[in-house]
Amino acid sequence: MRALAIALAWLTTLSFGGVAQDDALSRYALDVALDPAARTLSGALRLDYVNDTGQALESVPFLLLANLGSAPNPHLHPALLDAAYPEGFDPSWTVIHAARDENGQPLDFAYEPMPPMIQTFSLDEAVLRVTLPRPLAPGARARIALEFETHFPHSTNIDATFYRDTFTWRFGWHPIALGPGFFDDGRLQLRAAWHEATVQLPPGYVLAAGADRQTVLADGQGGQTVALASDAHTRSIPLAISPHFQVHTLRHAAVPIEVYYLPGHAAHARLAASLAASQIDYFEERFGPFAYRRLTLVDNPGSQLYCMAAEGMVLVGTDNFRFKDLLIPGLADRLLEWLLAHEVGHLWWGIGVGADFNAENWLSEGLAQYLSLRYFEDAYGAFGPNLLGHLGPGLLERLVQDEFGYLNLRQHQVEVGYLDVFKNRFDEAIVRRAEDVEYGNATVSRTYNKGYLVARALEGLVGREALEGALRALHAERV
Repeated sequence: MRALAIALAWLTTLSFGGVAQDDALSRYALDVALDPAARTLSGALRLDYVNDTGQALESVPFLLLANLGSAPNPHLHPALLDAAYPEGFDPSWTVIHAARDENGQPLDFAYEPMPPMIQTFSLDEAVLRVTLPRPLAPGARARIALEFETHFPHSTNIDATFYRDTFTWRFGWHPIALGPGFFDDGRLQLRAAWHEATVQLPPGYVLAAGADRQTVLADGQGGQTVALASDAHTRSIPLAISPHFQVHTLRHAAVPIEVYYLPGHAAHARLAASLAASQIDYFEERFGPFAYRRLTLVDNPGSQLYCMAAEGMVLVGTDNFRFKDLLIPGLADRLLEWLLAHEVGHLWWGIGVGADFNAENWLSEGLAQYLSLRYFEDAYGAFGPNLLGHLGPGLLERLVQDEFGYLNLRQHQVEVGYLDVFKNRFDEAIVRRAEDVEYGNATVSRTYNKGYLVARALEGLVGREALEGALRALHAERV
């Protein structure tokens, strides 16, 4: 019991970014329109802002995440940049056209640099500071209206991008009010808030969103107007918009799963939906109820073999579908299943409870890695050749088995990656601000793989059942 108490105390000292117990949260109401020709999403943000900083405020800072992409990465070789930008570097940006108070009166605003987080370049206009008409006392509310415009860059990435007629953005397509600790302690946390949005779409476009409720308000020759809202506090409204989306819906228990897929991927969409359903059941039983009314999976045209999660949404890089059956039907089925489990796990950890993405991102990635490996190994065993063990007896299957049949997911996809970092002396502390990281090339392995090993060490310290109960309790407290 003492070991469990130590582990719980250590976990609760870290910055999960939970919800205030009195539920005094800010409220975002957005009204935006997509312009495919200009590749912009523009409109108005009306924010009912709650001062939870504990001190009087004369201004409110907002994070403009899109402006981190307004300049090319000076640390990368041009060949690497060209790989991500099919027509050369294309900036992302958010500009503010006006700021007003609750009476419609103009408010002064200015752009400011943000501290080094995530990166050390393109920081100059990443913060917007809006001056209030009068000081705002702790706990008091102020209404701020912003007129803004955000540009999608033409890029092969699967997030914050335009690619093959598809617009995708998980976090920060609109200004985000910053919380305490951002400037003083370098904490990058997305605070829970109430979110609702109205999105105007051109004719022929289909919207996929991470929201509990998606309602078509108008549908005609001028396009659709869609309303989005959630029944619980969230940290964003992720969007994906495309004229190519088709939809498969799996009515699973109380959580419908909607897959927005690209042409030719109907069978893959059905598989992904059934896998996600099994993962929701598994995680709910062990780590607490699913926090959303539906799950949205999006087949994203970005040519990447990975996935990403946001509030109630998982983006699946289309190469996971395109190459899943390369040479052999079902060759990468278990790899896809694991990748999906990691992202669905984020809806409990990292997205579900929040985290400091600057210094403590391992809480997001390491715990999602832990959940996904728990799921995978309970299904296929923890040892032996569990990654390709499902292949049949055909000639090509035997050739693959002869060359790669030994592969064990945890050992070869997770543990070996971290051991390589450790052997080459790129290892660093698991809790570290981005500006203090010495070996950026090892950051992914440090947060994902070392993060998983820390979680597994906690399991070894207190036992699987006790750690499962602790994570369930933390999730219930902080979601």
